[in-house]
Amino acid sequence: MALKRPRKSFGRICVGFLIVLLWVAFAALGYAVGNSKGRGTEGLVLGVVLGLIGIIIVACLKPKAQPMPYGYYGHAPAPAPWMQPQPAPMPGALQACGPHWAPDPTGRHQYRWWDGMAWSNNVSDNGVGAMDPLHAG
Repeated sequence: MALKRPRKSFGRICVGFLIVLLWVAFAALGYAVGNSKGRGTEGLVLGVVLGLIGIIIVACLKPKAQPMPYGYYGHAPAPAPWMQPQPAPMPGALQACGPHWAPDPTGRHQYRWWDGMAWSNNVSDNGVGAMDPLHAG
């Protein structure tokens, strides 16, 4: 008695192999389409789970939003600390300094001359000098 070859099992193996091959192809294609939009993982999962429909879904998705650059919050970045205006030093602190132009402590002008001991009547606004007594009155 001769052994019969089961023909149906060979056909089932071929069909199974084709299904697995298509499954891997859909996963790879889903990943490729999704990766072009920054959604590689979603493309892979939808390609594996849903096949061709998953790839169509991934193709219709919007690209993933890119994160904002470091330090950007929708407005201009804050200037560096050394570029920010400094508060006017107190007269007592200026005694250790030599004569120089300093921010006007009265706020009436841009700068006032500190002679090393006291505030003078010499003031400056935008580079234009003038005289203004410290205690006008």
